[in-house]
Amino acid sequence: MPKLTDTELQRYERRIRAQYTALREHIQNVLLDSKQDEFTQLAGRVHDRGEESVADLLASTSLALIDREVGELRDMEAALKRIRTGTYGQCDVCGDDIEPERLEASPSAKRCIDCERDHELRSAGGRDQTPSL
Repeated sequence: MPKLTDTELQRYERRIRAQYTALREHIQNVLLDSKQDEFTQLAGRVHDRGEESVADLLASTSLALIDREVGELRDMEAALKRIRTGTYGQCDVCGDDIEPERLEASPSAKRCIDCERDHELRSAGGRDQTPSL
């Protein structure tokens, strides 16, 4: 695959920056809203262990989502750094070029599709994540 052109790099950089800004604003809004949101109100009205468990679950789910989104911000920052250093579009694992379709779908991708698949299998403990019926 040919290297990315300057025009392509600029287009990916603009997309990543726009996604970064939107996600950062979203996280800020969620955090600001959480000070007054229903989870806090619900936790204050808890009367038994069952209700307390539900309130804890809602709060931890919200925090887990924010944590995942912060991870996405870090991936975007890393992608912008790769653009600056001239390594954008190269797989962090094998060094091969990342497929254009993958970059289109996920501009902050840091691994080619094969290395990403291997990473996901290792993260899943080597288990196939295909649901069984």
